[in-house]
Amino acid sequence: MKREVISEALNNISEEYRAEALEMHSLEVVSGPGNMKKKIVTIILAAAITAALGATAYAALTGMTSRNGEPEETLVNEIPAYTCDVTEEDEDGNQIQTTFYQDAQTLTYEDISKVFTFDGRESCNEIQFMASYLPEGYTVNWGPAGEWTDVAQGDYNMGERCYNIKVYYASQFGPDGSLFSQDVFDSEEVIEDGDFIIYKLSGTVYGSDIPVFFYLMYNTAEGYLIEIDSTESMEVCENIAAGLEIRTTGGVVNYDPNESHDIYLCTGIG
Repeated sequence: MKREVISEALNNISEEYRAEALEMHSLEVVSGPGNMKKKIVTIILAAAITAALGATAYAALTGMTSRNGEPEETLVNEIPAYTCDVTEEDEDGNQIQTTFYQDAQTLTYEDISKVFTFDGRESCNEIQFMASYLPEGYTVNWGPAGEWTDVAQGDYNMGERCYNIKVYYASQFGPDGSLFSQDVFDSEEVIEDGDFIIYKLSGTVYGSDIPVFFYLMYNTAEGYLIEIDSTESMEVCENIAAGLEIRTTGGVVNYDPNESHDIYLCTGIG
């Protein structure tokens, strides 16, 4: 994005427009938190940039964009072989770790409903998270409970209820990859909160009537994305998000041209 183009857009904001917008929100500015005025000015600036550059161009400033799938859109995903460690609990309460090996696959996905793309950055700072909130009635099946982890945490309960916490990085998707879904969404909300863009998606699992809720937290500064999903409610996702602690590890996640750059957004149920 050309800096001079953005500057020109900002210079075109009239003082009358600024004053009018602030006057409309004068009560919020006086009674709200100290950064309310900054947020209002940010909205004004965003409106000017959007008008000058177009909605798609402005969305690219955030590093993450979304679109609905096209009718009959199909995606072919080449997935290399990988191993996965899963920890389960036996009847006696003992923790048993099993390693699964998956051969390389070519998967075809039809009826794509949602596609997220990223800014193609080459590397991102690696993070770890620790979840302090666990939905009632679940036992963590993978990812350590109450400990720092850099991969994922979650549980399936009788194959009908689940929650997941997963971490992705913009560098995993590169310039040509995407995070995509087949689930049917009937509600979507987008929130900007500091460095985070938050997508709240509600609907049903593809090919079923099982409810599904996604809470996607993308950090525009660091380039990491935390996916929280649940078949319970959006409130469960929000409670998990509120209880997350996040820290950087000092490591980096680099773009790998030999990896698959398309990742399937799903709960694993359905």
